[in-house]
Amino acid sequence: MRITIKNNNSDFAMYFAAKLGPALLGFLNVYLIAKSLTPENYGKYSLAITLILLVNQVFGSWLTQALFFFLPKCAGQATGMASWFGQINFLVAVVGSLIVTGLLPLFEIDVKMAFVGGAVFFAQTYWNYLSTLYQSLERPRIQLIATICQVSLQILVIFSLYFFNAISASSALFTVFIGFAAGLVFFQKKSESGRATVDFSGIQTKNFLRYTKLAFFYGGPFSLWFLFSQIFTYSDRFLLSWAGLAHEVGKYSATRDLLLGSASIFAMPLLMVAHPMIMRVWAERKDAAEIGQIIQNNLTKIFVVGTFFCLMLYLYGAPTLSMFLPAKYQLQNYEYAMIGAAIFFSVASMYAHKALEVTGGTMKMAALGGGVALFSLLANAVVIRGFGLTAVILIGLLSQMIYYFGAAYLSRKLWKVHVSMKRIITTILAAAVVWTICWLIDFNYPHSISTMLPLPWGLLAGVIISLMAILSFPEINSMFYSRTTATGIGSDCREGL
Repeated sequence: MRITIKNNNSDFAMYFAAKLGPALLGFLNVYLIAKSLTPENYGKYSLAITLILLVNQVFGSWLTQALFFFLPKCAGQATGMASWFGQINFLVAVVGSLIVTGLLPLFEIDVKMAFVGGAVFFAQTYWNYLSTLYQSLERPRIQLIATICQVSLQILVIFSLYFFNAISASSALFTVFIGFAAGLVFFQKKSESGRATVDFSGIQTKNFLRYTKLAFFYGGPFSLWFLFSQIFTYSDRFLLSWAGLAHEVGKYSATRDLLLGSASIFAMPLLMVAHPMIMRVWAERKDAAEIGQIIQNNLTKIFVVGTFFCLMLYLYGAPTLSMFLPAKYQLQNYEYAMIGAAIFFSVASMYAHKALEVTGGTMKMAALGGGVALFSLLANAVVIRGFGLTAVILIGLLSQMIYYFGAAYLSRKLWKVHVSMKRIITTILAAAVVWTICWLIDFNYPHSISTMLPLPWGLLAGVIISLMAILSFPEINSMFYSRTTATGIGSDCREGL
């Protein structure tokens, strides 16, 4: 077996840059769209995006997950595998875009916006496929350049629309399509994408159907899991609309989009580096101890950063988010903290179910996700009219926690999914110190930093001390030093197929 030396911190830096652009774009989108639209119209835009995402997960997620699963076994045939997946992906993109176009008008979305939604689905499906391809090949530089193309053009268009006072729900959705299209232009120039991704000439029908069957039986349960996970993550927006709380849909959607973008800057690069590494290690060596160490290390990072993130939201969520969202979108500090906690639990769940994912136990993931989705739907249906948005946020957090601990329990036979008690106690004590310092500063000096920056001094001190505390953890500060790990290279595609 040939050994290569891989600098994982270099990959993290690339993926961090690749996620920083979309995160900044997300901030800008939420800020400009929220300033231009009423919460009701922002809710329509959010519902369209959510429906596109749901359909994409059902129709396209099985392909991307199968690509992750099979490509490490096919190091010598990566281009052929990519072309085969691309051909299937094209069919999925066409059918799915037609379905999205037909479904959107059912939610009081006009026909023009529905056609734009169909185009977004097509572009996003292809983007997900090509992005997954290069992530599986561990080529972060290509993803970074494609992301720069996507973000740059989308920022230019959204700024132009805002400047000319032309932002509407439809035009905001159109900027999403423009961004994906720009990135795809770069992706399609790369030889590994197989410029024949939609060229069916010479394809053997027998092999095409065989590979499709294998991919579907591995990735099909993933589609169910993705659907269920999206239900207990995003169905609350549809239920709020059903309950006649259109104003709350916009407030909640804008806030969650903003916080999700913030958390993703740190959390997603970790996952994008770890996921292909875990899949490759299992395919080549089935080294449960090595994978378990990767998972525990990343869970510790997520727990530490998530704790201080939610603490700052609980103490200073309202003044901080008021810089990005108009007053009509404002929530309570404890609601911000619960939304943040739900986001970090959802990220942690990606590691909690890795044992099921790498061993092909995707049907267990789907069953667990289905149970949590049912709980979320029933609980929301019971409480939403009487208790409103706060109850919806709480149920969202409980749903993510149930899934995380359920997945950790199902994974226990292969490796433990946990954060060490020492790290938990240290983090809680450090957070308590930060809380105390912030309270003392706010009590003794309750003034804003300046008229230009109307934030409390306690927030500034809390952020600085929190960063110092976070960087004191060895799992975090090791990310800033060069580190290498030995990894093997798979040799034969036929073993997995």
